[in-house]
Amino acid sequence: MNSDMLDMAHTRFGGGIRLRKRLADTRAVCQGAIDEAQLRHPDRTIAFGPQGDGTDLFDPERMAQALSNLLSNAIAYSPPASTVRIGTHESDDAQLVIEVQNVGPIIPPCELETIFDPFRRGAETLRTTEGLGLGLFIARQIAVAHEGTIDVTSTASDGTLFTVTFPSHRGERVSPC
Repeated sequence: MNSDMLDMAHTRFGGGIRLRKRLADTRAVCQGAIDEAQLRHPDRTIAFGPQGDGTDLFDPERMAQALSNLLSNAIAYSPPASTVRIGTHESDDAQLVIEVQNVGPIIPPCELETIFDPFRRGAETLRTTEGLGLGLFIARQIAVAHEGTIDVTSTASDGTLFTVTFPSHRGERVSPC
């Protein structure tokens, strides 16, 4: 929680999220976030469906932080017997895409409009964990720092799907500074 508060304060005062980009594997980062979530929630099922190479230029620690926040959210707001799904692929326009999906009650449209705002939490009846409501805000800031986006859809038929998309920088060099 302390690091989330520091990140939030840093982004609010114009500093943004600091990145240390290097060549990394999105599949390995996702698997690490899944392993961490499984340690905290051994009774939950998380299915992982990576596609493609997954190697690119990004900050693996920050991406792991965003994914950890998304997985924690998906677990907290879905039925205990349901499966949380995470997948990776590269889009046709050279964007890296990471998706986290869960089933359960849909997020009302009025909440979708503010879901990435700091200190926002789901409806009282859905709260199953403690927290400050900064996880999705931080996840969005990490996506933005990577020149990307994070979007959410929530329907009765497909559940809730968070999609993180950021441009591929596979062939670029990392600045030493």
